[in-house]
Amino acid sequence: MWFQQEGLIMGSNACAPSGETMQNILSMAQIGGIMPDVALDRTLAGYLSLNSGTALTSHYEAIQERLSKDQLAFFNQNLTSTFGGNKVTLGRTGVVALALSLFLDIVANDIMGLPTPDPMQRFLGVTHSSIGNIIGDYLRKVPEVVNNSDGMADITDLCDLELKFELIDLFERMTLHGQLNSRNLKLWLNGAAIHLHVRIHGIRLGSVPQGSAESLRLSYSTAFPSLVRRYTGYLRRYIRETPPSPRTHATGFLVIEPNRNASHWVKHSPCESRAIENSLLAHIINAQRVPSTEEYLENLGKNLNLLVRHRNDFELTKKGV
Repeated sequence: MWFQQEGLIMGSNACAPSGETMQNILSMAQIGGIMPDVALDRTLAGYLSLNSGTALTSHYEAIQERLSKDQLAFFNQNLTSTFGGNKVTLGRTGVVALALSLFLDIVANDIMGLPTPDPMQRFLGVTHSSIGNIIGDYLRKVPEVVNNSDGMADITDLCDLELKFELIDLFERMTLHGQLNSRNLKLWLNGAAIHLHVRIHGIRLGSVPQGSAESLRLSYSTAFPSLVRRYTGYLRRYIRETPPSPRTHATGFLVIEPNRNASHWVKHSPCESRAIENSLLAHIINAQRVPSTEEYLENLGKNLNLLVRHRNDFELTKKGV
């Protein structure tokens, strides 16, 4: 276990909560929607890797399976019109594959009359943010310039520059100005992952020096463990739990961080609250998959040259036509 509880062993004394009590507390936190999620998004990590082509192809085929023959014809016509043909240069690589996957969703959902959820909410954990606006604007523009190397270089360089300053600003606000919380940490981590691959794509296009991707990766790899340590201390300060009161019939109360709290009816001895708080902290930190994120950043460095040389195109298969 990456994060160890501090000297607390379940069942070792009268004030240690039972496994059932902890499971009930965790269930109440889940039901109340107050469990933090600051982890690297799995879907995002899949596209921002050497497996991006496989991820895009699987997504493309799944969408085609859901469409009727008439819908497929309209779907294919829309894609061909946008891309200017049946082939997308570097379409199965990194941020381009990510952008195309989102564009396929938009086109298909529009044909089927379905809403398209905000991808920034899914990837970054927030709907409105400067970082999300920059990334969202970039990903929306990619399908329009995919076969125009100059246009792609222009929007990629601009996104790279803007993300650099916004992520530095967010890091400083978290570390120097007391703005570290679950929302900002998830925004920073997933924004940094996208930024790294925007930089890598700039190298593919020949618009930025190759060494700049490794220096950026090292800065994020160094910053991440530091932020996790600060985040752990932040949660330790705020996590509080009180049991229901049998005398006043008041509900129990669970606080994870400011504006993230819930009532509960899990009965237990008041002296167990401290152990419950420590166990909650351990559970939350372990749930963030910190080792896998550190491994992702490490592997990105090992595979950097392969990622830069990753130049697979995307071709429309036009099933059902």
